[in-house]
Amino acid sequence: MNDDGRLEAVVMEKDPHHDNDQQLVWHELTRFKSQGVLYGSVLDGGQIPNWSAMNWLAKVPADTGMVMQVRTYHHGVPGPFVTVPTSGTDLGILIDPAARYLQYRVYMSSQTQEISPVLWEVSVEK
Repeated sequence: MNDDGRLEAVVMEKDPHHDNDQQLVWHELTRFKSQGVLYGSVLDGGQIPNWSAMNWLAKVPADTGMVMQVRTYHHGVPGPFVTVPTSGTDLGILIDPAARYLQYRVYMSSQTQEISPVLWEVSVEK
């Protein structure tokens, strides 16, 4: 509506002060947040997963940031997250590749509301 890059909706609502009147109402649905985190589901690799490369497809413009992390679970207890430096990194050097369960998280940040990082795809090979 106002070209500020944020999601907005314009709807007709019943006027709370007049029973038979409707009014056009504009809602701003989102607010700018400079940081956010996304947690992936816990992946079950089976009995002997042998986790290998972690890959992702993303766009990270200047003045934005994205940090990918991964952790494993041992006997149902989550281990610490470790940073995966680049897409295609061999997870065997960061985690126990024989751990059955794995989870990732992504930290994203932006200095301004005009641009943000975009994550399209994450995959973990075994």
